[in-house]
Amino acid sequence: MTLRLSLPLAFAAALAAGPASAYQVETGFDRIQAPDTAIHGLHRLYLGHDAGGGFSFGQAIYSAASGDAGGAFFWGYETAQAWSLGDRLSIRANGFIGGGGGAGQVTGDGLILRLGLSLGYRITDTTTLTAGLARIGIDGGDAAATALSLGLAYGPAGAWSDAERLRSIALRAGLADFGSAPGRSGSAQPDLALVGAEFALHGGPTGEWFIAADGAARGAEGYMQVMGGLRQRAAFGALSAFAEGAAGFGGGGDVDTGGGALLQLGAGLGLALSPALDLEVALTRQWIPDTGQAATAATLRLARVFHRNADEAGTAQDWHLSTGLSQQFPNAGFRKSADAPNGKPLMQETSLDLMLTDATYLTGNAQTVLGGDAAGYAIGLLGLGRTISLSPRLDASVEALVGAAGGGGIATDGGAILGLRLELDTPLAPGLLANLAIGQYRTLQGDGMAPAFVTLGLKVPFRTE
Repeated sequence: MTLRLSLPLAFAAALAAGPASAYQVETGFDRIQAPDTAIHGLHRLYLGHDAGGGFSFGQAIYSAASGDAGGAFFWGYETAQAWSLGDRLSIRANGFIGGGGGAGQVTGDGLILRLGLSLGYRITDTTTLTAGLARIGIDGGDAAATALSLGLAYGPAGAWSDAERLRSIALRAGLADFGSAPGRSGSAQPDLALVGAEFALHGGPTGEWFIAADGAARGAEGYMQVMGGLRQRAAFGALSAFAEGAAGFGGGGDVDTGGGALLQLGAGLGLALSPALDLEVALTRQWIPDTGQAATAATLRLARVFHRNADEAGTAQDWHLSTGLSQQFPNAGFRKSADAPNGKPLMQETSLDLMLTDATYLTGNAQTVLGGDAAGYAIGLLGLGRTISLSPRLDASVEALVGAAGGGGIATDGGAILGLRLELDTPLAPGLLANLAIGQYRTLQGDGMAPAFVTLGLKVPFRTE
């Protein structure tokens, strides 16, 4: 039951954290030449902070986009550098390190490395068309191979206007009905219970951009999807109506998505519970182009609204963004098979905290594996935290979490998990904290995975207006 909230978390934090013109967004497609697996092509989505001189750094997610490996996802850290060759031409290089897997295509650690080199042609003031080559290697999957790459880079200078502001962040829960469609195994696909998160940004041709990630909490352990789209909204006092369209990638959990591409259309209604909180319900139809299958889904969203209109003034909002490495220590029932390798999974994780008061916050956490013989293992969590000041230079926090996990042969017993996390933070430099966390995750049902963990990372407090 793989749930990865990394892109909604990273986008929400980065787009809100500072001057919008300081961010670089890139998307593209890598066509792998002579692949060793059913992953024949990868879609790339990168969000980086522009540090000046054409250099940016941030996070990226790669998802299977062609072949027959829908559900293979890789998430990690990326840097990019652009060198101008004149008014419109540029040379662009990037490097990525991350982990993941899925669709039964990757074994072992799941570590992925990618180096890319491309030629860019600026087609507008903010958009550059790129074409080039990449070298991609997946530990336990495709051996190092060359890929042909085509993409678009958006930003950084002047990329975001004042109208393109973070509108909202939402928690999502829904049900998806595939009818009598067969899964990859040939048996009928059960209905899915999905949980996830979404962020929406003012702007675009229809009023809102949005991106969402959902994972299966029931019906298809290991399924996840990442969708991005456009939404048009009309308000009638406290009520609103909207229509939306989206495209993305998904798979896993025996859901047959072919190469992984998904299309979606929907409509819904919203009710403003307060000036900053909306309850929304949406009905959508989703198509899988590779297999011809379709599903109907009903989704409930609870949204924290920052700006109802792009030009309205907002109130100050405090956040914390954390990232680091987490070492898990498996229990006896951690693996589905007693004959499986018994490595200790090393995870990378990113958390975004939305401060409700000076001490209480909502948190979202996403993790994917880098090592430990658990390729494809990933975790997504949502929860509530409370911070206590122990001294002028030391804060302690405790978090209660619920979410989903799966993949990599880990015994998640249906996928739903609970977590308890204790954190210590101390300043390293102005605006930068060192973060140490310990805790434990446990399946909601059964006697499967219950690993203890230790996490070491960095935390950045920031404020939006």
